[in-house]
Amino acid sequence: MEADRTLIDEQNEDIRLIEIKEFDLEETLVELESDRTELLALKTNLESQRSDKTALIVKLEAEQEKLKDSEQQLENQYEEVHEISEELETKIIAEQKRMAELAREQERKRNANNNSASPDVPVTSSGVWTTPTYGTFTSGYGWRSFGGGEFHYGVDVANSTGTPIVAASDAVVSYAAPLSTYGNAVILTHSINGKIYTTVYAHMNSISVQAGQSVSKGQEIGKMGATGRVTGPHLHFELHNGTWAGQKVGHMNPLQFVPF
Repeated sequence: MEADRTLIDEQNEDIRLIEIKEFDLEETLVELESDRTELLALKTNLESQRSDKTALIVKLEAEQEKLKDSEQQLENQYEEVHEISEELETKIIAEQKRMAELAREQERKRNANNNSASPDVPVTSSGVWTTPTYGTFTSGYGWRSFGGGEFHYGVDVANSTGTPIVAASDAVVSYAAPLSTYGNAVILTHSINGKIYTTVYAHMNSISVQAGQSVSKGQEIGKMGATGRVTGPHLHFELHNGTWAGQKVGHMNPLQFVPF
């Protein structure tokens, strides 16, 4: 009986240990289920983040395309890199040497005669150069902040259509006619102390000089307008070192010489 009692006690102890292990296993199972639930939630969250990231990338790419379109529109609207046919450009360039000689001859013969001008033309400044027109200075020379690094080869002054435009210095008219997206344009060749400069006046409403004509500083050469590729009436003014050979050749900052 004592042996039986001992056996029963041992069996009861084994049962108790088994129950403890079962309880521990159930707790572990619950913890594993909880961990599994957390992992599933984390996986779902990661997949959601991945989906959001993909959607964000698609959105950013769409925005980049919009920006490209906007950049192109700005370049088309404001760009001052005017497209001139090769034939016309070659013709103008070929004429520049002859005009440079005429300008030098004009400088040699220049005298103190005053030319008649409209009473509302800009006041002629002392010195070699004078402001070609008056109005609101709207755009300077150099890189613009928009259009992905667009370069502006001159300066712009805006005013109402018909505002007088005058020669910035004594010169010979080397071109006076429509010029592609420049609209009505005048190109003047200057000889200053034997050195040749060229000024360009674009988008004019009307031209009052002709090629080969000599003009004096402050003499009216035309009226401000909005011809060519523009968004409103203004003067686009360029200054080049040497004879004109296209917009990108010899361009200089007009503000270094011409008072505005």
